[in-house]
This record gives sequence, structure tokens and C-alpha cells, in this order.
Amino acid sequence: MYLQNRDVFKKIAIYIKGDGVLKEISLDDVSMNSVARIGFYVKVNDKYFGAFDSKNGPVIFLEKQEFLLTDEKLKFKHQRGEKQHHFIATYDSEVVCDITYDHWEGIDFDCWSEEESIDFFLWLTQAQTNRDFIIMWTKK
Repeated sequence: MYLQNRDVFKKIAIYIKGDGVLKEISLDDVSMNSVARIGFYVKVNDKYFGAFDSKNGPVIFLEKQEFLLTDEKLKFKHQRGEKQHHFIATYDSEVVCDITYDHWEGIDFDCWSEEESIDFFLWLTQAQTNRDFIIMWTKK
């Protein structure tokens, strides 16, 4: 599956379900028609995270691990800091992702965007309980 980088339009990841991101390539190397219409990835601290749609609802990946966003065993905790944020994801009380990262800066976005739509981990935390989002990211 080809996923577009959320922050850098010309970057595409070759994503293998269950294995994670194989590598990044240029958008020039693939047809835009072959890139997933609903889904994207980000690269933070040299690790890959992202989301894509499925018939069972939104799937998120945290490096090589995949989870249905609606799985009740999946929990997120996000702490905002002055210069860095901290995100923890647990599955059935076991930590599956623990990352501290700098605020997103330098992303080309419009002046009406809020941090929750720019910061992948804030966005993810809020998406988990957003019914409209879940419906939109469920393949029919």
C-alpha cells in the first residue's frame, strides 16, 4: 500500500500491513491513483506512524504494530509540554508506544488550523472518540 506523508506532499511510504513502512519514495515514482485515498503517515524521531481506512474502521499503525482505532483495549494518553509533548498508547494495559516529540513546526498549513489538526498524536487521541471520523474512515 502506498501512503502519502501528511507533512511532505512529495513523499510516499511503501507500507506493508503487519511489517510497517518498507521505505520512503518520491511521489514522482508512483501514480497518484495508486496512493491510498484515505490514509497517511508521519515520520517522528525516525519512526513511522499513520492511519488508513478499512472495512472494519480506521486502522492505525505505530511503527510495525497495527490496531483498530475502535478497539476498546486501545487507550491513548497525551501530555502537552512547553517544548515537547508526550504520547503513550497502551493495548490491554501494555505499553505499545511511548514517544516524546517536539511540537510540530514548519508545516505548511493555513492560519485557521489548530494544533489538534496539525499534531498527529493529538489528532489521533481525539479521533478515537469521534464517531463521524470513524464512519468516514470505514470502507463501505
